Amino acid sequence: MPNVTYDKFAGLYNKDIFPDIKALEQITGRGSTYLSDAINVDINDEYKPYRRNGFTLKLSGSYRSIWSNNYIILAVNNNNLVKIIPGDTYTKTVLKANVGNYDMNYTEIGDMIYLTNDVMIGYIQDNTFNDLPEPVYTYKSKMPPGHIIDSYRGRLYVAINNLIIYSDPANYNHYDNRVDKSFFQFKNRLTMMTSVADGIWISDGDRIMFLNGNSPNKMTLNVIAGYGAIYGTATKIKGKFINGVFYDNAVMFRSNKGICIGSNGGKFINLTEDRIILDSANIGSGIAITEGEIKRYICITKL
Repeated sequence: MPNVTYDKFAGLYNKDIFPDIKALEQITGRGSTYLSDAINVDINDEYKPYRRNGFTLKLSGSYRSIWSNNYIILAVNNNNLVKIIPGDTYTKTVLKANVGNYDMNYTEIGDMIYLTNDVMIGYIQDNTFNDLPEPVYTYKSKMPPGHIIDSYRGRLYVAINNLIIYSDPANYNHYDNRVDKSFFQFKNRLTMMTSVADGIWISDGDRIMFLNGNSPNKMTLNVIAGYGAIYGTATKIKGKFINGVFYDNAVMFRSNKGICIGSNGGKFINLTEDRIILDSANIGSGIAITEGEIKRYICITKL
């Protein structure tokens, strides 16, 4: 039997049905196949595998609910909300003590970072934590704490169990508390609520949905897939070409059926369902990392 040499790899494949290598070669070229397992390996746009870069410890200790932009890192350390300034030496400052043993969720709005963790809500501005101010008008209340937070079209959105409460326009701190105002209701506790340019991607554990429109009272809800996103795995990405289609202003997340991307206009793709079987999970975390020309989505789930 002649030797067969493969020098291109299109990623992982762990299904029982043998993959169609001829169809793969039409996309990636001759000498292509899949990997059944790969540890600490990256694959570039030319389908060449190489060992991924390592990491250096910058700050020791127990940290969770980590969030960052280009200037600041936020995390919960020993149940305290802390600010970490990156540099030659990473410095840590407590912004708010005793925030509780709950997952913190963040969204950046201009020079403010709003955050909530089911039992508290507030925002950071000028390196200072602030509670939401009390409203001065009738039928107005402070935005309540929840387990997911995001902003869209001049409003703050907070997921509380199976509800989404949205703020007044151009006022991220308050909402209309009348019974028939300022909320959407779903079947189950939400596991995803992430905005793109023209809508909000939502999951209630059983479905993936796209809430399309600019203003809450004019939005339409479209069910996109009959399975749910895993809580904590959604992260925003700026754009990605897949099979010649550009998914811009997108959200990337893990479901129990595969790694998915949702973009503007309800555009959706499951990247891995045809070739990878994933273990079921209920909670996890996801992050998008760019190193040079290599873009990665890294997801960790708790089985």
